[in-house]
Amino acid sequence: MHKTHIANKRGLKSNGGIKRAKISAPNAHKTKTLSTIKKINKQSSRNFKQSKPYTITSRTLTTQNSSFVPREVDFVAVNKELMEGVGTIVHRSIGRQPSYFSPFALLDHFFLEECSLPRGLGFHPHPHRGVSTLTYILPKPGNGSVKHQDHKGHEGIIGPGDIQFMSAGKGIVHSEMPAGDDAVEGLQLWINLHKDDKFSEPDYQDYSGDQLPCVERDDVNAKIIMGTALGAEASVVTRTPVHYVHYRLKPNANIDHPIPNHWNAFVYILDGDAHFANEPLQCAKSKNTVYFKLGAVGSFEPIEDRNDFNRNQIDPNTGVTVTAGADGCEFVLVAGEPLNDGVTLPRRRGPIVMTTREELDQAFKDFENGVNGFEGSKEFVKNWTI
Repeated sequence: MHKTHIANKRGLKSNGGIKRAKISAPNAHKTKTLSTIKKINKQSSRNFKQSKPYTITSRTLTTQNSSFVPREVDFVAVNKELMEGVGTIVHRSIGRQPSYFSPFALLDHFFLEECSLPRGLGFHPHPHRGVSTLTYILPKPGNGSVKHQDHKGHEGIIGPGDIQFMSAGKGIVHSEMPAGDDAVEGLQLWINLHKDDKFSEPDYQDYSGDQLPCVERDDVNAKIIMGTALGAEASVVTRTPVHYVHYRLKPNANIDHPIPNHWNAFVYILDGDAHFANEPLQCAKSKNTVYFKLGAVGSFEPIEDRNDFNRNQIDPNTGVTVTAGADGCEFVLVAGEPLNDGVTLPRRRGPIVMTTREELDQAFKDFENGVNGFEGSKEFVKNWTI
């Protein structure tokens, strides 16, 4: 069976070829950053304390649990710097390389420089349908805030460490703009909605940073945004089961994160470098995305009963193992259940993700005409001000 066929059955779509990272040499991947972002990163640097080094035996890392079976790395991708919205720098992984990784449609690491001049940087009013988005403002000293407004009258501000989870359902037109003059750095993850949920009513869940579970254990710090980790569980409710955890590891520390065998999983590295089970002598660097193979008994079978929660029971002895390098590592680990809703690959155009091309065309017609979920959106766009 060709590798591309296997990937597509996993809901993994390549977009014109994947640029794979050369991950063995330190500082192999450098990206342009604004001076203001460099200032924020410098302010947020952590003073890690040295811990016991990990052991390499026959190219295998030791893990916290001797019976834990870690997943192998499938590939490591170098994220490309793009411009989105108005003056917003993003480092995009999913959504570009690969273009889809079920159930995830996009992951952007976004940067907004100091916003006093010029005014108007950010994401002006735009439509969504058929997808959920989770925006996470990274908890860094000096990081700014983002203001959200939509055509249904919702608005709010999320700051460092806060999240907003929005399920667009049948339609939302909203804006995401800096709430002040400070530079802003964060992550936005798009989770595709099952074909049966794409015309549901929109929904919001906002949580401040202190409402998210945070676990400190030995040389590991974990903030649980979705799902479970280290015995703690997040409060965010999702239609598709997902784990989303922000980990900080001190030098040479490691973490075993159990994941159901049939879920897709990846790690996005924010800072430092990390080693993985099948390639312990190589490391992935900042702004690399590491994609993992399925567990030993992963299944591609369609889900007959979406209310059968036993299908997602976690085996505590299998999942992803990450080991930090000599300077420690900060990353997000994200995993989710592939939709397996009979749709091989979704249709996406800009911020709208649908099942068929006809649904995609209809979504933009509905947006242009202000109907079928977009009622009142024309007035919102017309009256919207920075």
